[in-house]
Amino acid sequence: MKDDAEKLYLEKYKELYTLAKEAFAEELARLARIDDKAAKYLSVITVILGIYGFFTKYAIEKCIPIKGFFDLLLVGIIVLLLVSLVITWYNIFRVLKIDSYAKIPVDLDFFRKNDLTSIYFSLAKGMKENMQKNRKQGDNKALWLRRSYKLIGLNVILIMTTIVLYICSYFSKLPTIY
Repeated sequence: MKDDAEKLYLEKYKELYTLAKEAFAEELARLARIDDKAAKYLSVITVILGIYGFFTKYAIEKCIPIKGFFDLLLVGIIVLLLVSLVITWYNIFRVLKIDSYAKIPVDLDFFRKNDLTSIYFSLAKGMKENMQKNRKQGDNKALWLRRSYKLIGLNVILIMTTIVLYICSYFSKLPTIY
């Protein structure tokens, strides 16, 4: 009877350890997915930056000195887009900054001095604590990532506005035929 009770007790803590290990691994995978998305967002911003460079070159060559409403509006949107791009880059790099994540706690002396039930319980408890630390870091990264996503949307709107203003400015400068 005593052996059966000890086996059940051991199995209970082994199951706890197994579940804690799976949850811990899932949290680390979540952090990896957040970093992966941030890297993809960085690629999108790089493309937007290339488009921005083209229109900035045009604005400097053709719109300065400012001769009309479309020129003023185009230069204003380009400056606003620059500010938005800088803020977006900052947000993305906040996600991509190198963090050290908590790992599964391993203490060799503890393994030598304790029975298997205590080891399973202590490891599960340590993983829970470290998972909470990692989750806090992951939630912070996810917040910066959501902000970046919204800013990318704003940047796309500003790029589209810039294209429309570019076209309007171009056609407003064509000579009229009477």
